[in-house]
Amino acid sequence: MDTTPHTPFIIAGRGLAAVLIANELIAQGTAPSDILLCAPPHDPIASHVPGALMHPLPGSSLKPKPDVMLAYDTSLKTLQAWKQTHPEHVLQTSMLRLDRGMKRGKRYIKSYTNTHQEYSPELTHTLTPHDALHQEQPALAKDCTQAVQYGPTFCVALGSLLPILLEDLIQKGVQQEPSKIESIQRDETQNTWTIHTEQTHTLSTTHLILAVGPTLHQWFPDLPLGVNGGELLLIKNTPDTTLNRMLSAGGHISQMPSCAPHTQVLGSSYLRPHDGQEPHTEEAFYRPDSEAVEQVTQMIGRFFPPALTSPVQKIWRGRRAVYLPDKHPLVGDVPGAQNLYVLGTLGSKGLLWGPFAAKQLVTKIMNPHTHTIPMSCSTKRVEHDAWTCTITQ
Repeated sequence: MDTTPHTPFIIAGRGLAAVLIANELIAQGTAPSDILLCAPPHDPIASHVPGALMHPLPGSSLKPKPDVMLAYDTSLKTLQAWKQTHPEHVLQTSMLRLDRGMKRGKRYIKSYTNTHQEYSPELTHTLTPHDALHQEQPALAKDCTQAVQYGPTFCVALGSLLPILLEDLIQKGVQQEPSKIESIQRDETQNTWTIHTEQTHTLSTTHLILAVGPTLHQWFPDLPLGVNGGELLLIKNTPDTTLNRMLSAGGHISQMPSCAPHTQVLGSSYLRPHDGQEPHTEEAFYRPDSEAVEQVTQMIGRFFPPALTSPVQKIWRGRRAVYLPDKHPLVGDVPGAQNLYVLGTLGSKGLLWGPFAAKQLVTKIMNPHTHTIPMSCSTKRVEHDAWTCTITQ
């Protein structure tokens, strides 16, 4: 069995969360060579999504959830930096939440009117009336009566950007181990974790950070987690159906960044396993292409009719883990396990919560006695008994 020299920080994962954690460690003074990313190189992850959106008010209400505006402010800085360095992969725009005269749209307007005072100063927002809305977006369905507009928001070609961000880390000196972790073992006398991989390598670290996406349940099966599948479509658009805003009214559509010209991303479906299905397999979230295309195009076509007839270029499928009690991230140390940490359950909001979560986690690691992670995303809001790790020897 091969043994790798001790590395102060090992991050289990190579998706968006792992990249954000590694960059934050470097930003807070860690030498890149003191960081190692450990994960199979071709493991399918949600971070490979072709078009990921970042906006601060997902869901059916425009009332901001706890600490989401803090997360938005941090994400805004990260994505604007990416836009400077990788402009072809990042589209900065704004979002239109459409009122079609139905229950969902009325809730948008009411929740916005009652709570927009709680929004970040960085978020501009306005109520767009009918005539201005249709003048700007003539392809909208006629029943769209008004919209709440806010921004900046972003569409990121994450599937093509993530390999670039990973390569940037490797060029800086971050190490990588292209292998799955099979087991971990704590050595209290040395204050280290010993990690055994499926490639029969043995790794040693002081700080082990789990950024393992939807496989978090394999580490902690007692956590109340759910895994949702989802599909996005990429469609070809014509010049007269080009969007200069994101649109949302129970589903979303956005123009893609310039690396995918004349292309729009539509989504997203939410798939859950059927009764009796193993909820952590690819098969539990797969359905025929024709069913995926019909559901997503019908969902978007209600408020943007060109989606019904535009050629579909690609169907993307992914899985995401959520913490069922409140759907917020889990960030922080694992109770009862010294120097073992988690950043997970970002769900479909990785770009919104990821930069903030990474900053909070790394700051906590560097300042364990003085920094407190907000309870809205802290691991401390979970009962201690749920943190039983099944791969610890």
